[in-house]
Amino acid sequence: MSATFNPGLAGDEAYLNRPLRRDIREIPGDSGLPFLGHLPQVIKDVHGFQKRHIARYGQLARINLGLFPGVLVTHPDHLRQVFTDPGENFSSAMGYDGNVSAIYGGSIITQDFGHHKASRRVFQTAFKRSALEGYVDIMNPTIKENIADWARQRDFRYTVASRKILIDVGARVFFGAESAGEEIRRIAHLFHEMNHVGLMALVHWNIPGSKYWRGQRAKARMERLILDYIRARRAAPGKDLTSILAAERDENGELWPEELLLPHLNLLLFAAHDTTAGATSHLMMYLSQPENQHLQEKLRQQAFDLGIDNPSLADLDAYTDMENAVLEATRLHPAVATIMRRTTRDVRLGERDIPADTMLMNMSHWAHRSPEFWTDPETFDPDRFSEERREHKGHSFQFLPFGGGAHKCIGMHVALMNAKLILHHTLRKYRFELQPGYDCRCDVLPLPFPSKNLPLKVTAL
Repeated sequence: MSATFNPGLAGDEAYLNRPLRRDIREIPGDSGLPFLGHLPQVIKDVHGFQKRHIARYGQLARINLGLFPGVLVTHPDHLRQVFTDPGENFSSAMGYDGNVSAIYGGSIITQDFGHHKASRRVFQTAFKRSALEGYVDIMNPTIKENIADWARQRDFRYTVASRKILIDVGARVFFGAESAGEEIRRIAHLFHEMNHVGLMALVHWNIPGSKYWRGQRAKARMERLILDYIRARRAAPGKDLTSILAAERDENGELWPEELLLPHLNLLLFAAHDTTAGATSHLMMYLSQPENQHLQEKLRQQAFDLGIDNPSLADLDAYTDMENAVLEATRLHPAVATIMRRTTRDVRLGERDIPADTMLMNMSHWAHRSPEFWTDPETFDPDRFSEERREHKGHSFQFLPFGGGAHKCIGMHVALMNAKLILHHTLRKYRFELQPGYDCRCDVLPLPFPSKNLPLKVTAL
């Protein structure tokens, strides 16, 4: 067993045992409203808030998101310093200490530096191209089953439907769950209790019936279920991700202990579900607008021109316009509102001295919509990602759809192929329009989604 790999630990450094620094008044900024901080402004208009705050205090200003103060990090130069982090100054483990670590402690999102690198190495086989080809074989029929009755639904909400697709896809691709309803319904229920109840707990009181208690109960049940999957896949492997990880061995030729694989497998469904659902929901919101119907038709025609009902991974490579459309939706609406880090020591960030144990709220919205880097940044324009324009290549950290640095999303290729498969199957079957009166507002917290679950008019072709 490798001495460097222990997914149960973030490390043993002293910074892991120190409390959050709450008094950072030496950094320009303000604390917002009592108790709420700047949360109301962020919820109402995150991009507008960032522009106003930066105009008043400059980059790297102090903000307060209600429960804790921190520093707003938005400029690509500063995001690059935080995410590349050669000096190990910025901790993901402590950035997510609290609600996230209570559910996903020990996973790669809550690990730092050498521990994170060792854990990530174990996952690499599960995201190689040969593995992705097997996942596509599972995704195609799953998506087709889910969209079969969309035109018959009286009050169709795209976000609800996309979440349903992605739970089913995740359960089958990651765990090899049977397509029979009961098994996937159980996973969906536990996922809801962990992420839409437990992660929302304001206090960690383990009182029966409380949000925290419900989240912890669901986590324990999900972990037991995942352990059963690991054992089953070692006995009879399939094309799913658990089968691949369950067969991985360390440098001594030993299978990785199931309890060390467990926290990472528990994280996968969370990491892949709402982020991809948000990306496809925002994209469909734009494609359904009257002024963008020609773009929807362009992508639909490309899907028909492919002439294949169930695309392979190689077929999806040709869908560059679809990929550009997904990227443009994530530019305007990043899949995660803020990526958290905490300083491990006193550090110079840009032109600002940041004390040890200070929370950093890394938000890409400003960089994603800055005219310094983009042409007409408020306009939905997928062609900005084309080979001819390549607007996203001006600065290596101006566009962060999947984070950056050592913690860049390891499943980004799975997310893109999932999104393209959903577009392929849905656009060949239906035409989408906004319901009359829908105002295309978008929520930011707890995760970014179009408001009201995106009600659409769905017409069968």
